[in-house]
Amino acid sequence: MLARRRVSQDLLKAHFGSSSRATNILSILEVNGFIQKPEGSNRWEIYFDKIESHLKAHEGDTIQPVAPTTPVAVQEETDL
Repeated sequence: MLARRRVSQDLLKAHFGSSSRATNILSILEVNGFIQKPEGSNRWEIYFDKIESHLKAHEGDTIQPVAPTTPVAVQEETDL
């Protein structure tokens, strides 16, 4: 987004591999105030200053890998 100076679902889908991931990323960016789509527009407004200040504030942070959710098997109780 910073390199291209634009964002779209198609660009994110091409980079991350699925429409659902792209939609989720756009939603997260919008909820956190990094992007906004004005009413009646098909273009995103990108707040580059906010993105850059956020990146600077977290520059030395380590990224913790997210473990996939593993379902836990539940054993049924039996009367013996």
